[in-house]
Amino acid sequence: MKKIVIVFVFLLLIMAAIDRWVMKNKEPEKVTNIDQQVELVQTITEPNVGLAIGEQAPEFSLETLDGGNLSLQDLKGKVVLLNFWASWCPPCREEMPDMQKVYEQYKDENIEIVAVNMTYGRETVEQAKNFQEQLNLTFPIPLDKKAEVTKLYQIIPIPTSYFIDRDGIIRDKQIGLMTEEMMIEKLEKIK
Repeated sequence: MKKIVIVFVFLLLIMAAIDRWVMKNKEPEKVTNIDQQVELVQTITEPNVGLAIGEQAPEFSLETLDGGNLSLQDLKGKVVLLNFWASWCPPCREEMPDMQKVYEQYKDENIEIVAVNMTYGRETVEQAKNFQEQLNLTFPIPLDKKAEVTKLYQIIPIPTSYFIDRDGIIRDKQIGLMTEEMMIEKLEKIK
């Protein structure tokens, strides 16, 4: 039985190495517009993308979907789940109902959920607003209309989420879809 497991693991490693070699030697695609750039960027699945755990979360200030303004400085002293998303992204759409449940559960415990909408390229304010209304999302939704905060946080695949402690330090991150249980587990660790 041990030999079978070892052979299986060895074969998986060989397949991963071949895949990595093929991807590195693949002819680069010509990217002509923002939609193609976003799709190309979503294919990157390296685990070391984005800001590192232990770094200070960069300050930002953005207009919110409800017409207000939100800055990270406003949230000092709170634990923050900072999520980056777009309404056209299937995993983003899938995790939002769970994010709303977690927000409702923790909003009175000095924990904040902030979902930065990547409002550029093919995403519009109207699409974000329709999505927010459709799911009755009540947490703050800042609009990154110029991709400044997206670049600042080095967001490549979406959804991407950072878990920031009360002192503004990144304590965890999640690249890709999160479930309600994952969100709660990560928040509880730094609460």
